[in-house]
Amino acid sequence: MELKPILLASLISGGCLVVAPLSFAASDLMSSGYAHDNAGSVVRNNSGDCVRTSDWSPQSATTECDSELLPRAAAPAPAEPAAPAAAEIAAIEPRPEPINIAEKAQFDFDQAVLRAEDKRRLDEALVQIKKLPEDATIQVIGYTDSIGSEKYNKDLSMRRAQAAQEYLVSNGVDQKRIVISGMGESNPVASNATADGRAMNRRVEVQAESK
Repeated sequence: MELKPILLASLISGGCLVVAPLSFAASDLMSSGYAHDNAGSVVRNNSGDCVRTSDWSPQSATTECDSELLPRAAAPAPAEPAAPAAAEIAAIEPRPEPINIAEKAQFDFDQAVLRAEDKRRLDEALVQIKKLPEDATIQVIGYTDSIGSEKYNKDLSMRRAQAAQEYLVSNGVDQKRIVISGMGESNPVASNATADGRAMNRRVEVQAESK
């Protein structure tokens, strides 16, 4: 008697009937929850959906067939914003605005004593200082010409700044608001090659910064 192969018939939604010879491998594939053909590919209906077998359960879901049933990975936590760089901080933080006080006290050669005419210049500076906010910082900077050693000129320029500071304090400026410094022969405003130029460089400048 001639034996015929037993055929497995699966009725697929949409009216499509897929028939394949039953084998051990095909049986194993179908037990995974989805019908497969002899090549091992998942059988799909006319709508393109995977054909489920009677063994199918939500735990059988695969990425290929039922990815929406698989647990979704938690969304990554939003990255914390990076700390601003030093340059950005400097751009954000308000900087003191320099206030130009045009008056300059000048000195005789090798002297740190204010002359009458220089006191009058500082009186003009006082008028401007008294118009500033009370928290404005007053800077008094002393200078010299180029004659003499660097160390000596630094000391001399500091003594000139101190003389101007004492005059401002004696006329009502709070000493705590004043910052003095001696710059020696640096930052000349005129040539040190002439007597007139050196006289202009022997000076004290008064500046201010608002906070």
